[in-house]
Amino acid sequence: MVLVIFYTVGMFGITGAHPEKFVPLSWLILMISATMIVLPMEKLSAGEAMVMFAIMVLGFLVEVIGVMTGALFGEYHYGVSLGWKFYDVPLVIGVNWLIMVFASHAVAGIFFSHWLLLSLSSALLMVGMDYLIEPVAMQLDFWQWKDDVVPFRNYAAWFVFGFLFQLMFTKAIRPGRNAVAILLYGLMALFFLVVLR
Repeated sequence: MVLVIFYTVGMFGITGAHPEKFVPLSWLILMISATMIVLPMEKLSAGEAMVMFAIMVLGFLVEVIGVMTGALFGEYHYGVSLGWKFYDVPLVIGVNWLIMVFASHAVAGIFFSHWLLLSLSSALLMVGMDYLIEPVAMQLDFWQWKDDVVPFRNYAAWFVFGFLFQLMFTKAIRPGRNAVAILLYGLMALFFLVVLR
């Protein structure tokens, strides 16, 4: 319910008369989202916590390399809307990678249980969400692409890194339905579809 309220307020706020009051809070929504999807996990093991932390760190490092070199995703840079930066990358980006992995995994888990099919389908769901995010991200100054064109390389890299992170996640996290993470994926998709229109 908390996530529904936050995302509904965000949708109306960003599409309303004063989006500049809501966009700077995007980092906070990401932090709340991450907290809400982890809370339903009972007795989080040290191994599970380590893998989730590793995904956040590796996701952040991938973005640093991507911004510095342009070799992974294409040439892009981050704007000011996602908060504090380190090496020109918002610190919350690592959290965003974990959210994307977690939520996509939860949705794919409805249909698949085999580790390979689960990882592949989850990675595809991550790419699908990124496809929805990209035009909105440029519109809200989350990040900007060279010549305002999202290269195919971006989606290919998202699939590769998404698949690797999903393998880590699938092997470490105990199987089980996480309704909050499934809801979050739907809320995110709806949010970006509404804001794009």
